Amino acid sequence: MVEEPRMASPRFITATWWLYVIIVAGVYNGNLIAFLTRPAMDVPIKSIRDLVERPDVMVSTLEGSYLHDSLRKAQDRDFKALWARMEGDPNALVDTYLEGLQRVLGDRKRAYLGDQSMYDALPVLKDSRSLGVDQCRFARPNKHFQVNYFAFPFQKGSPYTGRFSKQYVHDRSLN
Repeated sequence: MVEEPRMASPRFITATWWLYVIIVAGVYNGNLIAFLTRPAMDVPIKSIRDLVERPDVMVSTLEGSYLHDSLRKAQDRDFKALWARMEGDPNALVDTYLEGLQRVLGDRKRAYLGDQSMYDALPVLKDSRSLGVDQCRFARPNKHFQVNYFAFPFQKGSPYTGRFSKQYVHDRSLN
């Protein structure tokens, strides 16, 4: 038989230990239940090839964007097929990201091709929740099909160069 502590400090340590054990067990059980009850999201389109092979899915993109120009001038067979499909659709080109996302929400047979930065900003887009745009209602493939590089020029000796570089490296390390 284990004897209970009589002094205040051992009682405090014992109570703290059991409180810790109860919290850890509760968090573990909560995460386990959340993991087991979460439905697996099946992404039907995982690549540009999958999108080309699904003629029933219409494609939208931002008018005047780099992606729009790339599709229009593409030499790749898959991109040419997507552009041909977009030319026949009057709703293929949108003026804003939110308009494109709303079209996807309104039409289950539509895919929106956009920049990675748009998807990263989705949770914080201004008024996105009031417009019915929620990141949880979208799926995106993990594979990138087009990589873009950006350059930000600063004058020589600018005080912003170092600060910008540090922030950029920090942001890149989070991805």
